[in-house]
Amino acid sequence: MRDRPRARPIQLIVAALPLAAFPKCYLDDLVIRKTLGVHGWIERASRALPVDGLEFYWAFVPHDDAAALRDIRTQLEAHNLAMPMMCYSSDFTKPAESDREIEIAKQKRAIEVTEFLGGKFCGVLSGQRRPGLSRARGLQIVAECIMALLPFAECRGIALVLENHYKDGYWDYPE
Repeated sequence: MRDRPRARPIQLIVAALPLAAFPKCYLDDLVIRKTLGVHGWIERASRALPVDGLEFYWAFVPHDDAAALRDIRTQLEAHNLAMPMMCYSSDFTKPAESDREIEIAKQKRAIEVTEFLGGKFCGVLSGQRRPGLSRARGLQIVAECIMALLPFAECRGIALVLENHYKDGYWDYPE
């Protein structure tokens, strides 16, 4: 019987990586009921969570209010928190090309706000798996939309993050 070589002990290397939190359990309070605002989320998280940053979800960000965005940035800085990623749910599978162009414009705004708040990542989704839309056609139009966004994001230093998950919680159909 041959001697088997001894297994080497496993070395675990732990690096101190920044950690950010996403308010999944508070989304309905932030988006639907509006019983918690973005400032409240920042305050709550800064007191209760040992994190370096907070991910934001587009639907609770006052993205068309420059003063409110400045206030958010100031509050994040006051708590020494980063906003590394904006979770945005682009829906590029809309049947009409004009609707997809609107989705591209909205995603561009999300990229701009991400940059303004100091983020480096902006989520991008494919879109809903609508009845009557073939997989091949869906993939084609989604790829076209995302490719159209890449130069815009790149010149702002924002990486688009294609998330692999079931669907946005407020959509009708999965991705």
